[in-house]
Amino acid sequence: MYILVNSKQVKSYENECLKILHLAQAKLRKEQKITFEIRMVGSGAKRIVTQNGKNGAFDLDFNLVLRKIPKKFSKNLLLLKRTIRQVIDQVIPKDYSNGKDSTSVITYVKTSDTGASFHFDIGILRINNQNKLERLVYKNQTKSTLVWNQIFYSNDLNRKAKVIRRRNAFNQVKKRYVYLKNKALKQQIEASSYSLYFQAVNDVYQGL
Repeated sequence: MYILVNSKQVKSYENECLKILHLAQAKLRKEQKITFEIRMVGSGAKRIVTQNGKNGAFDLDFNLVLRKIPKKFSKNLLLLKRTIRQVIDQVIPKDYSNGKDSTSVITYVKTSDTGASFHFDIGILRINNQNKLERLVYKNQTKSTLVWNQIFYSNDLNRKAKVIRRRNAFNQVKKRYVYLKNKALKQQIEASSYSLYFQAVNDVYQGL
């Protein structure tokens, strides 16, 4: 059964991740002339992090929004992602795994005596000429080619969430979100966290 993760625990892990990413940020700026902005996104940014059971694992998501990169990385996106991953590997604490490269993120897993307890995912993004965010993703399963894909951004969803917060009703979104996650779990329905959050916001907004 999904429950909300204690806010103090989330903050502690957020600070730990940010410390790691700031170390990598400084190293990449100095050694590779790569600069970026660090943004926490997803459930962590919305303060609706969940875990399956009291001792269940949970995760946080961060985006590295590139600002400046040398031409050699612009022309070789595989080198860009590999370089960022390798530098983070160099500064990550020993109780974390090295970065696992997936379609759209780099994942770091923190293990305990009882197994995996926490992980955080890192996306690499840029702002294109139309001032839209694009994510670095593999074009296919062979992981031989990386491309920039524009991110879907719902202005209407964010507008509704702001209205709910102004009316001090965001706790209703949290409760609805956890309810929907547990409903999907019980019915064995695969549903993304984003789609469930989208539904929770719309449900609460319609009831205001």
